[in-house]
Amino acid sequence: MAGLRSLRSTWIAYGATALAVIAFNAGTAYDTYGSWPERSAADRAGFVRAGIPLQEAFMANAAMVMVLALGAIGAVAIIGEYSTGTIRTRFAAVPARRSVMAAKTVVVTAVTTVFGAIVAGTSFGLTAILDGRDAGVSISYPGALRVVVASARLAPVCTVAGTAIGSVIRQTSASMIASVVVILVLPIAFTDGSH
Repeated sequence: MAGLRSLRSTWIAYGATALAVIAFNAGTAYDTYGSWPERSAADRAGFVRAGIPLQEAFMANAAMVMVLALGAIGAVAIIGEYSTGTIRTRFAAVPARRSVMAAKTVVVTAVTTVFGAIVAGTSFGLTAILDGRDAGVSISYPGALRVVVASARLAPVCTVAGTAIGSVIRQTSASMIASVVVILVLPIAFTDGSH
């Protein structure tokens, strides 16, 4: 936890990421709300049926911001101690390096799980603006809870990947580049249609 507590920039990064992700998602829902009267009757009828309110609660652009930011935060949680040299003190106090790294990973995962739940819940809640146009969905809508949980779990997965990369590479710029490659580029390269 010391790696997270000691770096004020980490908490600023969490806050900026949350604001950016929620703003992307809420902005899209607000745009839909504003342009709703201009839609055709057929378009309105198929809006909820096609699951578009769930897509607007968790936009791809917002997910990309979250993935990039949390991969970087995960890497910095480890790299920060290596760059300041406090990791040597920590390993001198607790020689079991695997235990130290496991404990750091558990703490980072717990923090970002809560972060992901707050951001996903807020994003979904703000799409309630669409209820004013009879285009919103509740959490009991088929698949809605699964989408909210999956969106919340994206946060700790990306942070743990960044933490792992940071602990292996131990240099800020190289870890950031590797995080982007591992978290964003490789999944795109290995999708079913890209062989």
